[in-house]
Amino acid sequence: MSKLTGITKDQIKPWFAQPLKISASPNSTFNVAQITDCHLMIDNELYEGVNSLKHLHLVLQSIAARTWDLVVVTGDITQDHTLESYRLLSDACAQYLPDTPVSWLPGNHDDLEQLNQVFDSPPMVANKHIIIDFNQPQSNKRWHLLLLNSKGPTPSGLITDEHIKELEQTLLAIGKDEMVGLFCHHHPLPVNGYIDKHILTNGKQLIDLLAQFPQVRSLAHGHVHQQVDNFITSSSGGFHLWATPATSIQFKPNSRLKGNDDKGPAFRQFQFRPDGQVDSSVVWLESPKPLTESTEQGLKVELEN
Repeated sequence: MSKLTGITKDQIKPWFAQPLKISASPNSTFNVAQITDCHLMIDNELYEGVNSLKHLHLVLQSIAARTWDLVVVTGDITQDHTLESYRLLSDACAQYLPDTPVSWLPGNHDDLEQLNQVFDSPPMVANKHIIIDFNQPQSNKRWHLLLLNSKGPTPSGLITDEHIKELEQTLLAIGKDEMVGLFCHHHPLPVNGYIDKHILTNGKQLIDLLAQFPQVRSLAHGHVHQQVDNFITSSSGGFHLWATPATSIQFKPNSRLKGNDDKGPAFRQFQFRPDGQVDSSVVWLESPKPLTESTEQGLKVELEN
């Protein structure tokens, strides 16, 4: 079991201050589950015809069947914008994952002040910089997991200039023999779908910044309600770009019209390894409707120098 020390719910400024330090066993893998786009509503109201709370419980039950070192929630937790909807998540995490730290970041539907107000006790943790130390003798290799804030003034995403600058300074302070995995809500590159009108507006700026750092190994996001598996190539080596399906509903892939796919809820799993490799796959839960053709894409993106 990993050992950790964290901070309280108080809003952290700067965003990456006071990292959460987790001690892992040497030569082990650090296992992370990502859930996203819960779109919860009180009084059992339906989201796009689906009981999103029931889907969340199905996902958390599946996650709880295994041992995890960390769970990351990547935004759009609420649909009705109530404090009670956030409590639905915190109560469910306390029920299914009482001993697993649950870190979070906001989506475009979320309110940061409400998030900090509700997620004020374990297993929820407020830290946005998580350091995984494998305690290997004569080795400084550690993983740094960074949770970004892409919430802007509209449903589209925006990482402010101040936040970009803090991210750059954080990356510069990380040793060249260490590794970085990032999480955010909005997608930085188009997915050829309806949701592209709400893309991260300065996504190229983010991708170009991350491509400068060979320590960066992955960026995982939500928002698109479908699975996408890309790899960004650059002169520094490149990194994985992963989109994670929602716990609520999935959007039809490759469609400019808003529509729901028939796939059920899902989550993404990660294995962060001390040798610098990271593996990831999506876990689909049984759907009450027939599954449609896979939405997984195998795109490789070349960056211009």
